[in-house]
Amino acid sequence: MKKRFGVSIEESLAKTLEVLSNQTGVNRSRLIEEAIKGYLEDHSHLLVPHDCKGILVAHCPGTGQLTEVTEEYRDIIVAWLHAHLNDECMEAFFVEGASTKIRGLYSEILRKGCRGRYIPVGNIPS
Repeated sequence: MKKRFGVSIEESLAKTLEVLSNQTGVNRSRLIEEAIKGYLEDHSHLLVPHDCKGILVAHCPGTGQLTEVTEEYRDIIVAWLHAHLNDECMEAFFVEGASTKIRGLYSEILRKGCRGRYIPVGNIPS
């Protein structure tokens, strides 16, 4: 069963969605449904307290935003990759520990003005 509802998005996103839909032959509703599924899978994993592991990727405009954050969360950061691309930082944190702590790291990355994406490894507890 499907549920219909209205959503407002920026015009540039709507245009990109339309182009992608036309080029892939997949309707917009299906593309949006897949995007929401992926987002919810990644983020629902952080809602249920449990021990988990995954990769948290961050892209920061500018440099040095995450130095303090990295120190604060080093108990769950197993490994860390850092690279400069032009005047921007790319970070990959390999994390393991309490999902609540990983969620805290993710939130701090966003608060610092960076884009972030958490990719869990393993199953989401029920």
